[in-house]
Amino acid sequence: MIIEKKINSFFDFHKIIEEHNKNWENWYYRGESDPSHLLIPKAGRPHFVVQKIKDIDLFNTWCRHAIAYLEKPIEDQWDLLAIAQHHGLATRLLDWTSNPMIAAFFAVTLADNSQPRKTQSIIYAHYSDKPFIDKSRFPNPFQCEKGIQRVSPKSITPRIMRQSGMFTIHNPPHYELDKNLPHGDVLMKMLIEPDYQKKFTIELSHYGINKLSLFPDLDGLSRHVNWTYLNLTTVKKDTI
Repeated sequence: MIIEKKINSFFDFHKIIEEHNKNWENWYYRGESDPSHLLIPKAGRPHFVVQKIKDIDLFNTWCRHAIAYLEKPIEDQWDLLAIAQHHGLATRLLDWTSNPMIAAFFAVTLADNSQPRKTQSIIYAHYSDKPFIDKSRFPNPFQCEKGIQRVSPKSITPRIMRQSGMFTIHNPPHYELDKNLPHGDVLMKMLIEPDYQKKFTIELSHYGINKLSLFPDLDGLSRHVNWTYLNLTTVKKDTI
């Protein structure tokens, strides 16, 4: 089942999430600045599919070279796949979060600190009461059962922990969640109106959801300071 809602205020957003809290452990969220973006992992996007690029080949190549950058060897294939996803490799994983405000942040804030002011942005909310994939049954992520399943990652990077991250794994990678929604699942599309987006970023920051909290490093600090001076009309230097 697919449901659409519109968000014009923090009250609208809170009202929806308050209803989700009745079954909070089954809801997960993803924010997109463009509602036309499909709910498919990077490895399943058309430019990879058209060229018949296999994500397992990308992953194996990445693993051969990643050893030079890892502090210690990692044998677990799921951990390696999560790290590869974290650093931008095209994988069959799609990022989600258990925190709806974090998803809202990614919906309304772009990497360059601007907001998508002319079009709606979107928060996807996915409800499923099915268990997470049993990784002990599938030690190789590329041998999972066909379909879309949830994956609970270890907190192998500070970003995964800070962003309350989890994944869906898509087999094959071009499986789109909208069109392959598992039986009994619900997909809610919360559309954020353009006129509200900038205000939403400021409200989220007041609740501690910003680049500094979600990207706990010097890059995150730099982006947050830039955003603060660009978006807050009065900035007190000692309160950032």
